[in-house]
Amino acid sequence: FVLDLQMPGAALQMHLVEPAPPRDAGPAFTTPGHFDKGGHLRRLYFARRSAQLELRLRNPSANAAPCRLAVTLPDRELAPDAPLHANLAVGDGDLHRLHATAGQLLRLSVDSTVFDARLDVWDPLGNVLATPDDQGPLDRNPRHTFLVPADGDYRVLVHCGGSASGGYTVLAESLPVPELSPGQSLPVQVIAGSPGYV
Repeated sequence: FVLDLQMPGAALQMHLVEPAPPRDAGPAFTTPGHFDKGGHLRRLYFARRSAQLELRLRNPSANAAPCRLAVTLPDRELAPDAPLHANLAVGDGDLHRLHATAGQLLRLSVDSTVFDARLDVWDPLGNVLATPDDQGPLDRNPRHTFLVPADGDYRVLVHCGGSASGGYTVLAESLPVPELSPGQSLPVQVIAGSPGYV
């Protein structure tokens, strides 16, 4: 989910806390990213389990601070082999949900001609799987190939390093996994910068 705080007045401080976490349960949420800019705090949170959370706002100034707070579920569905075209707002990030099955071989890619794209991937438990970048100064489009470790909903965050914005395409491409038989050789093509799986 996303906490979105807009404050045209004095700057506010925002903290999300879990008042009484169960013993040995670990934190109820992780923070996969934030996109703060002047007068606007936008924080992403990943809920690992059901929990009651408490939001605390603090005004360190001596003046009243009007604000607007929203909690949203921003996931966009990303289906395998179906390119998704979208527009990235200035200084923001787009979160996509990808349902995948254990054993699938997927290649995630983001293509944009107007900004230097970045790509972050989280597993169903909120752990970081990858934060791939492009392959060099002339390549601004990140790629990540991985063998899906477990069934579930994966999160894919598209963003950029600066304050650029504009159109992009994100794709989760299903790849065939070559089958290796006992006693037989198997030619495998490995692309530079990507792992090869059999």
